[in-house]
Amino acid sequence: MSDNSNIDIPKNWKNRLSPLIELPTLCVIGYDFQAEFNMPHFTDTICGGWSKPECALNPFTSETNYHAVMNWIGWRKKIICQFEHPELIPKLAQQQSLTQLRALQQLLGFDIVDQTPSGFLAANQLNDVHEVYGNVKRSKCHSCGKRSEGWQYDATAKKILICKDCGGWIFPDISMFGWNEQPDEKSRLAMRLSEVENLLCIGVDFNLHPFVEFKTTIQQKNLVEIMPKKIVFDYGEQVISIKEIAKTFGFPEAGVNALEKTPSTLAESLSFFYWLNIALSGGDLARLMK
Repeated sequence: MSDNSNIDIPKNWKNRLSPLIELPTLCVIGYDFQAEFNMPHFTDTICGGWSKPECALNPFTSETNYHAVMNWIGWRKKIICQFEHPELIPKLAQQQSLTQLRALQQLLGFDIVDQTPSGFLAANQLNDVHEVYGNVKRSKCHSCGKRSEGWQYDATAKKILICKDCGGWIFPDISMFGWNEQPDEKSRLAMRLSEVENLLCIGVDFNLHPFVEFKTTIQQKNLVEIMPKKIVFDYGEQVISIKEIAKTFGFPEAGVNALEKTPSTLAESLSFFYWLNIALSGGDLARLMK
């Protein structure tokens, strides 16, 4: 990790964190958090080639396309479901990331906006999660719109999932191919943005819809953005490395240097949860972890 000693760190930078505990906060979590768990992405359905109705593989237009898309999504769903039980996650860094995030939510009492359709956060004991792109583990009928909690697609049988109520085709309850845009969740996002004064963002892409539509509103908030190896305050005005944060907290050199030995750059970034919890809880992190 680079030593950002050339950055003029304000002496009162920790005071900039105080609004997080004093004022209403909303936490937005993107794909960077889940990349540490080696989970597959769904960006193709959100902003890539599979996000537009005119895509050649539109699954609503033919059985062939249906099976191609369901096989692709079903494979991703199976991997994501492997992480529903944190105690089974093999990497200690991953377990700590979830524990620290849950402790931070307990401390600050924020809602979470999930910028992915994985359903991963809600399945791992995080509360008040708003899924603006849906949840891949739920299903939805393309014809009548009925939602159900689960679905199982057999890629070898190539059998279309049929709605028992209307006979329509069943799909994962996620935004894709211009369908299922989750207007209710996006309305709730707009409402929560109007109510809070702070945004804590972890690996977020603000260029995705609907976030790009709220850019002006986002810029008006007190922003703390966690990115690989650094924290950004107030929409990029101040950038501080994780190592400098640790030094500012007065942790011993050995502990600071340990950040450089973590297995991945994302793990270094997520270790910021540790420092942030300590800063906001007055050092009583053990109490938060119970």
